[in-house]
Amino acid sequence: MLDKAIAIVALALAAPGCHTSEAAERPGGIVVGQASVPEGLAERQTGTITAVIRGMGDISDACADATSRQFVAQYSGRLVVEEDGQFRGELYAVNAPVTTPAGCAVKSLRVERVTQVTFAAAIPGMTGSGVLAFQDLSAVDNDHLQAGNLDELHAELAFQPEQAEQ
Repeated sequence: MLDKAIAIVALALAAPGCHTSEAAERPGGIVVGQASVPEGLAERQTGTITAVIRGMGDISDACADATSRQFVAQYSGRLVVEEDGQFRGELYAVNAPVTTPAGCAVKSLRVERVTQVTFAAAIPGMTGSGVLAFQDLSAVDNDHLQAGNLDELHAELAFQPEQAEQ
């Protein structure tokens, strides 16, 4: 799981120009909450955060795996973690924010349900992962997902020191 979180954060860091021009003007969503950080933080830290939303629905696009009815939506942005662990992140829709698990862009989707919302984060020397604190995004629809209009999400993040590669 941590390997997937690191890979997602690495993708977000490697593609800073992947935001749509409309989304670059303002974040479509804000994520706030409390982070657990071993040994605490000496000062405010700035990093990145990525939200991945998985769900089920009717996909009308001509994707090879559309019959699985699974979608994945991804958003990324800047994260600020305060000394006390309180954090705030801005989430922007990436190009083709909604895809099938195989990566086929989805434009026409009737969302049945969101099955999972996860977060991957990175600050200097640490990587983190998390989940929504209490929301379930049951009212999200295709328009919200395409635009990245997620409003304010409340999450919990847990950070760990980065593992040195061997």
